[in-house]
Parts: sequence; C-alpha cells; structure tokens
Amino acid sequence: MRVLFICSGNSSTGIGNVVSNQARSLEKAGLEIEFFPLTGKGWISYYRNIFRLIRYLKQNKYDLFHAHYALSGIVAAVSLWYLRMNPGKLLIVSLMGSDVFKSRLLRVAERFFYRTLWARVITKSSSMKELLSFPEAFIIPNGVDMDRYRPAERDDCRGILGINTGSRLIIFMADPAREEKNFLLAERAVKLISMSDIEMQVVNNVENESIPLYLNAADVLLSTSKWEGSANVIKEAMACNIPIVSTDTGDAGELFAGAEGCYLCSFDPEDVSQKIMMAINFKDRTNGREILLEKGLDAESVAARIINEYNRILDRE
Repeated sequence: MRVLFICSGNSSTGIGNVVSNQARSLEKAGLEIEFFPLTGKGWISYYRNIFRLIRYLKQNKYDLFHAHYALSGIVAAVSLWYLRMNPGKLLIVSLMGSDVFKSRLLRVAERFFYRTLWARVITKSSSMKELLSFPEAFIIPNGVDMDRYRPAERDDCRGILGINTGSRLIIFMADPAREEKNFLLAERAVKLISMSDIEMQVVNNVENESIPLYLNAADVLLSTSKWEGSANVIKEAMACNIPIVSTDTGDAGELFAGAEGCYLCSFDPEDVSQKIMMAINFKDRTNGREILLEKGLDAESVAARIINEYNRILDRE
C-alpha cells in the first residue's frame, strides 16, 4: 500500500518528530510512506500549498492520503476534490490537539470537512472527540517506539549529556514560548520548592535521538500544558519508567490510572510543587511501561490500528 503523508514541513527538522515516527512504524509494517510537506504558516501559505499539491498529484499516484493537522487536511481535501479524486473515500485526517483546542474558527471548518470531504477522522483523545462532536471519529493516540524509549541508567545518561549528577532534575520538554505549554506555571511551581539541589531544565529543539537520554536523566518530567491532544512526551516518559507530574489535559488522566509515580496536578502552583515533591520522593522507577503495553500504545499496536482504518477505507470503494 502506497500512502502519501500530507503535513507541515515547518519544524526545525522539516517533518515533525510525531509524524515521522508514525511513518516509520507504518513502514516497519510493510507500507510505503511518502511525504508532501506544506511550507509556510497561516491560511494564506496553506492556500498557496493547494496549487503545489495539485501539481504534485498530477504526476504521482497513491492508494491513500493521510493528512496530519486540520489545515493539512483542508489543503488535501480541496486538492483532491479539484482533481476529482474523491477525497471522501481516500483521505484520512489526524487531528492532533492544538488544531482542535486553540481556534473556534478552525473547529467550524473541521466540522464542515468532516461532513463532506474527509473519509476518516482520527483524534488523539476522547476530550478532542467530545469537543468536536464527531461521533464517527476514531480515537488513536500516537504510539511509542518501545525499543527507543526504554529505561536506562540515570547517571550514565547524565554523563553523556554533561548534566550534574548531584542535582534533582526536573525536565520541561516543550517550547516555553508556546502559550499552551504554560511554562510560567512550571517556573512558579519550582520556585516554591525549598530545596537547594532542585534544577529545572528546558529541553527544546534537540535531536530526536537524544530525547530518551534526557528523559532517563531526569528525576521528574513536568508537563503544565493548558491543553493537549495526547502528549507524546508523557507516553515516552512512561516508556522509560520516569516519574511524571502533569496537568489533567488530553488523556493524561487515563494514562495515569494505575501508574505508580505519575501524578495529576491542577493549575495551582502550590499543588504542582507538592506533586513534584511526591514524584521526587517516589525514588523509584514507575510502572509506566507496563501500562502502555496493557493499553496497546506501543508503536506496533497503534500502526496496526491505523492500517486497519486504511483497509476499511479501501474496502468502501
């Protein structure tokens, strides 16, 4: 099966890690995945990408099309419709989180395309599906490569990264400039902790290959997001059996059910700081990896669910 991924190409690595990781898992399952990266930001840039994609599709043939994020799904739908390629039977769209929670106008557009030109919609959590009121959408979070994300010795990882082995390290793995990541709350909470050896390190724009090292080097992963679809870094930290503190966004509450050393917090800095101390005092590996495997959130299981949706679309033709 030959599938074209239509997605943003604006990250520092070109194709974002989330999308490229999913493509890799599908390729391992035997699919042929190619990318059409959309360049530029904002509605005008995406409008211009329609003409680029139309030209490309006139010269290349695929069995299915999978767009990631709403604007990519809109570009793909309009392009396929223009070429009379029936997007209502061939286009699957993954909504990722920010494209649902951040903009009411975008949600209106998503509802229109859901009813008309998108064959399948995938959301990352039940909260996304409920907000959109998409009864036929499928909830498929991104899977975790359990071979890449696995427990490793903390001091060894710190040595490779050049991190002080004597500190109690809190990792904030997101761009602090992004409003929805709520870095100000993380800063306020850490300042309330009266321990001299506490250190918070922001990890952003690092090589994808180094992320497991940072996770395993940490005492705690801290996520204070205002909203999430299904935060990949939380699942990746769980795969490394790292203690986690997270606001109750996305599917964190579902993931933490039965997970030892993983704590939900409110948006109150005092509560966040208390949960950080609970995670630090846990002083052990969590059972997060076991939870992920029980829930079928390893990359192979998620890839199988996506391929099942691909096959269902093709069977409808």
